[in-house]
Amino acid sequence: MDENQFRTYCHLLQLPPDANATDLERAWMRQSVALTRADDPELKARTRAAYDALRPVMAARDQLRAKQEAAAARVRRADREESELAAAYLAGEITGASRWDPRSMTSPWVNALALPVVIALAWGINHTPVAFFLQAFKIWIHEFGHATVAWMAGFKALPLPIGWTNISPAREDFVYWGILFLLGVFFVAGWRERRLAPLLMAPVIAGVQWWMTWRVPDWQVEQWIDFGGVGGEFYLSALMMAAFFLNLPEKFRWGTCRYLFLFFGAAGFLDIYTTWIQIQNGHEQIPWGSMMHGDDDEGGDMNKLHYGWDWPIHIIIRRYVGLGHACVVGVAAVYLFFNLRLHQLIPWLIGAGQRDDEDDETG
Repeated sequence: MDENQFRTYCHLLQLPPDANATDLERAWMRQSVALTRADDPELKARTRAAYDALRPVMAARDQLRAKQEAAAARVRRADREESELAAAYLAGEITGASRWDPRSMTSPWVNALALPVVIALAWGINHTPVAFFLQAFKIWIHEFGHATVAWMAGFKALPLPIGWTNISPAREDFVYWGILFLLGVFFVAGWRERRLAPLLMAPVIAGVQWWMTWRVPDWQVEQWIDFGGVGGEFYLSALMMAAFFLNLPEKFRWGTCRYLFLFFGAAGFLDIYTTWIQIQNGHEQIPWGSMMHGDDDEGGDMNKLHYGWDWPIHIIIRRYVGLGHACVVGVAAVYLFFNLRLHQLIPWLIGAGQRDDEDDETG
C-alpha cells in the first residue's frame, strides 16, 4: 500500500493519518451504521475494503509504536539510574568502602573524629623532640608558598627544602599553559568519575591563574611572592586539612593518602598559627632574615615586606594573623559542611531538577 492509497482509505473512513487500530475499529463501526442507514451497498463495499486494507497496517504501526515507546522508556530509566548514580558520586556517597572503613568518604565517624583527633596528635607531637623531624616539611611548605604564587602568575619556580625557591625573572607562556593543561586533566578525571571537587576546583583555579597571569602587574606579584612564604604555611596547610573531606578521583588513592596530608597540614598550621599569635601578643619576635643567611639577611621575607615594600610591622602582623583566622574559619566551615551532611543536598537538587524537566516534558 502506497501513501496515496493509505490517505484515500483514511479519508473514506474519516480517520486522521496518525490513527491507531482502536481508532480504526471505532471509525468502521460508525461508518458501518451510517452506510446501513443510507442503503448504499457500493459505498459500503468500498468502505469495507478500505477497513480490511487498513487493519494489518494499523496493527503493524501499533506494534512498532509499542516497541518504540518501550525502548524510549528503557532509555529514560537508564538515564535516570545513571543520573542518580552520578549524583551519588558527586556527593561522595559511592566510594567502595564501608562506613567503618577509615578510607570511607561518607563514614560519619571518620568525618567527625579524624580532624580533631589528628589535630590533637599533631599538637602533641609539635611539643615533643619528634617535631624536629617535621621541620624539613614545614620549610618545604614555606617554599611552596612562594612557588604557588609564582606559578599562578606565570613564573617558573623551583621550591627546594633548603629554604630557597628559584624563580624565573620573567613570565613564561609555558608555565601558564602547562598548569592549565594539568587543571584540564584534573577536571576530566573528576568528570569521568563524577567527582564534584575537581569539577569545582579546576575552573576556579584556572580563573585565578588567568587573572594573576594576565592582569596582575609584575611588582604586585613580586610583593605577593614575598608574602606567600609564610602565607603559604597558613593557606597550604589549611587546604591540606580541608582536602581531607573532598572526594578526589580514585587515581589519587585519596582514601589513604589524605591522612598524611591531614597530619602534615595540621602540624604545619598549628606551628605557624601559634607562632604568629605569640608575635601578636609580644611574646616572640618577627622572624627577620632567612634560614640560609641568618637573621641579618636583608633578603628575608619580612625584611622585604618591611623595608622593601614599606609595610609597617603592625600591618605585617595583622595580615598574617588575619590570614590565620580566615584559615581556621575556612577549615571549620568545611568540617561542619560535611559533618552536617549538607553535601547530600546535591543528589536531591539534581533529582529535583530532573523531575521538573520530566514534568515539563509530560505537561
